[in-house]
Amino acid sequence: MNKVVSGADEAIRDITDGMTLMLGGFGLCGLPENCIAALVKKGLSNSPVSPIMPGLMTSASA
Repeated sequence: MNKVVSGADEAIRDITDGMTLMLGGFGLCGLPENCIAALVKKGLSNSPVSPIMPGLMTSASA
């Protein structure tokens, strides 16, 4: 199965209103800017977006 797409618009083609989305790429490895821009352009509503950052640990020092 080939999962390579030509761009963000094609990648989000099957996403519809009301779906909960989990996007990787936040934090240390950059932002999913193209996907976010494509989602805004598509005009989705009621679609919560959650960042995926497994294993990212932060600590505060005094």
